[in-house]
Amino acid sequence: MGVKKVIKAYTIKEVIDALNENIEESTVIAGGTDLMIKLREGTLLHSILVDVSDVNEMKGISITSEAITLGASVTFSEIVKSEEIKKALPGFWEACSMVGAVQIRNMGTLGGNTANGSPAADSVPPLIALGAKLIISSLSGDVAVDISDFFIGKGNTALPKGSVIKEFIIPMQGKGSRIIAFDKLGLRNALAISRISSAVCLNVEGSIITEARVASGSIGILPTFEDKMSKFLIGKTLNEDTINEAAKHFSFIVSERLKGRSSLEFKKEAVKGVIIKTLTKALSQINSQEGLENV
Repeated sequence: MGVKKVIKAYTIKEVIDALNENIEESTVIAGGTDLMIKLREGTLLHSILVDVSDVNEMKGISITSEAITLGASVTFSEIVKSEEIKKALPGFWEACSMVGAVQIRNMGTLGGNTANGSPAADSVPPLIALGAKLIISSLSGDVAVDISDFFIGKGNTALPKGSVIKEFIIPMQGKGSRIIAFDKLGLRNALAISRISSAVCLNVEGSIITEARVASGSIGILPTFEDKMSKFLIGKTLNEDTINEAAKHFSFIVSERLKGRSSLEFKKEAVKGVIIKTLTKALSQINSQEGLENV
């Protein structure tokens, strides 16, 4: 389908009004990195584009003692340039730094990467691990949705027609030190679309993991909160033995999930390497924090 019209919006209200005036034909465009591919391939299902690039309510990074708020139109380059994000959310920052080439990061937005519904979106597993919420705006107002509940099928999301992702809210840490790490296996270096990725968010008190959230991308058709893997880590000390045990456990979980699929043999081995690298990064963060405390 070709594009018949582009509507420039400057407020959230204008975005929602434009989307609902042409509810079957319209969609949002921000950076356009994914949408332009669909347009070239002839797979774009909408003929009216609502441009949100100048909607201030969807921009900016805000950090308080309770939460970090990221506008849906924040680009990956803006995130990567933020020293505050790098310090507070190192795994999320690293995932954003690994999104495509510089040109893609300059244009691509957090909201677009999420709304696209791809299981290979680099930024999504860290957001799931962090327990992030989406704020979705519609004619009836704003509603908060757990990002882990947002993905409902291959390329499908829980974003209702006539609605737009306004912002992302990431809660600040609870007790102890919060550790956030990410890694991925791609097709070719930094430009790769992820074949498998993992993210972990750990709360550590002393040397013990008191809370754990593990998320994966591209193992199945959805980015996934790995509940069994998360529970496996709680109560353990993160060390080399735990990391190796975790790799075996994750491989078993994936083997059970992908029974009968042609990708099983590759993925059950690949997840071992990805989770080992992710947890090793987490261990390095723990050791660095302990080193600073001992200075």
